[in-house]
Amino acid sequence: ASSRTKSAHDAESVCRQSVEANTHWKVLVAVPASIAPMMNTFASWLHLTPDAALVMIAGVFLASVVRGFSGFALTATVMAGVGMVLPPVQLLPVCLILEFVASLFMLRAGLREADFRLVATLMVGTLIGVPIGLSLTTSLSPEVSRPLVQSLILLLAFAQLLKVRPQWLAGQSGRAIAGVLAGIATGIAGLGGMVIAVFVLVQQLPAKSMRGSLVVYVFMSMIISATFQYLFGVMTAEGLTRGATLVPLAVIGVLLGQLLFRPRWETAYRKVCLTLLVLLASIGLMQTLA
Repeated sequence: ASSRTKSAHDAESVCRQSVEANTHWKVLVAVPASIAPMMNTFASWLHLTPDAALVMIAGVFLASVVRGFSGFALTATVMAGVGMVLPPVQLLPVCLILEFVASLFMLRAGLREADFRLVATLMVGTLIGVPIGLSLTTSLSPEVSRPLVQSLILLLAFAQLLKVRPQWLAGQSGRAIAGVLAGIATGIAGLGGMVIAVFVLVQQLPAKSMRGSLVVYVFMSMIISATFQYLFGVMTAEGLTRGATLVPLAVIGVLLGQLLFRPRWETAYRKVCLTLLVLLASIGLMQTLA
């Protein structure tokens, strides 16, 4: 109990630093006067300023649409976009809730197609990696964690765009290593799915099996992540409130994305989404370092 109390205090300290840092953080949008009263209401629910609330609402909706028609990148898009006004440690519980809701739309098909031996191996590594990642993100200041996460998004997005195939991730030992790396990325910024997407490139398995395995892995990793977020004091009442408030918006976005999906354009969707991540992460990184 004392360990969790200390972790909660450390996480709370990072959050407090981020709020102070945000007073120096230039939000690139302003709330139009016509929607100011409604935005003030949303802002009070989200415990944010109206400008920051507008960024979060727009970022979550965009991320949800992307998730709907591409099947991935909800958390990465939120981290890359909304990360310009909030630090990763505050976004982790929000993204966890939104990913959980979005995954429910795909879980049934994933359970039919998944390779459960592969998922089990990845999960063992994830159990090791998540607390390592959370230890990092709760101990770093927002000035360090923001560029770290933006850089990680850039690295993983470019790896997929360039179709990097790290052969050392092949085989049984490679699966365990991929699980650990995905767990660390999950703990730092909820980006474990993107690590597994790179790992998928070197696997000689049917596309349906890999897609189903990825869906089941992401869902199972959220259970592990939620447990450790609670133990580290990251899963706060404020984070839960923000996530719950944004669930209806996320559902609308995912459904809209699914309506926009056309199978023949699947490859193009993926490239567009990865390019969007590169653009958002680059803007965020330049603004952080400016």
